[in-house]
Amino acid sequence: MDIGEACSRLRILLDEAVRGEKAEGVLLSGGLDTSIIALIASRHVKDLKAFTVTLEGCDEDLKYAKKMAKFLNIDHKVHYFSEQQLVEAASEAVSILAKSEYASDIPPHIKEGVIEGYTEAVGPTTLAPLYIAMRFAGSYVDSVYVGDGADELFLGYNSIVSFIDFIGANSDEPFGASFIADFEQELSSRVFQAYDLRYPYMLAKSLDLEVKAPYLTLEVSEFARKLPAEHKVRSEGGRAWGKWILRKAFEEYLPKKIVWREKTTIDRGTGSITPLILR
Repeated sequence: MDIGEACSRLRILLDEAVRGEKAEGVLLSGGLDTSIIALIASRHVKDLKAFTVTLEGCDEDLKYAKKMAKFLNIDHKVHYFSEQQLVEAASEAVSILAKSEYASDIPPHIKEGVIEGYTEAVGPTTLAPLYIAMRFAGSYVDSVYVGDGADELFLGYNSIVSFIDFIGANSDEPFGASFIADFEQELSSRVFQAYDLRYPYMLAKSLDLEVKAPYLTLEVSEFARKLPAEHKVRSEGGRAWGKWILRKAFEEYLPKKIVWREKTTIDRGTGSITPLILR
């Protein structure tokens, strides 16, 4: 499958995922993943609401989320949380994930992706701001879209991008190409299985909130896992980018600053990482 075909198929699958399970709102960070979901949802959901949360005094994600909400002309709700509220949310979120009663809505293929002793639990610096965002959204709507899964499926994490870029830059061309080709399918599966992706479903369940995760639908996840690594990590403008195929698929539909925004994790984008680490 060439790049053009892959981009077209990806747009179709994501559109079907968003349209097939509609939500009233979207958690919007202003990053690539949630901006794509917000773009598609704005075409299908009347009066779509976007929700952004951030630590008081931090605007890393917020400034991009505001740009995106204005670009789509959608209702944008913003919530500022304190350090104390963040710490309390972290404790609550970790406690929720330990309770099996909140696991009933997890799709079977997500459950099957968890491998005992290999899959890594998501940390509180990620869980806390997501839990706060879901709780905030739940005061306005009964269902929300989230962007979880895109980094795992399309190799968005900076460490993986750097690794693949290093292999390509420091190997003889035949060896580098052969090496990438040999492990690309395993790499995608390994990354997908390395992170426990049950958490958005469990956090939402605890709040009586319906969560829709388009990237984690069976159709999108299977398509993504079959894509070669060279479609996911590639150089553009003199540097290597993760989620390259996602960027290319939507570069004509989103602002350039959103499409080519560097990967910023939720804990850094919301300002959550420093207060929780210092605790």
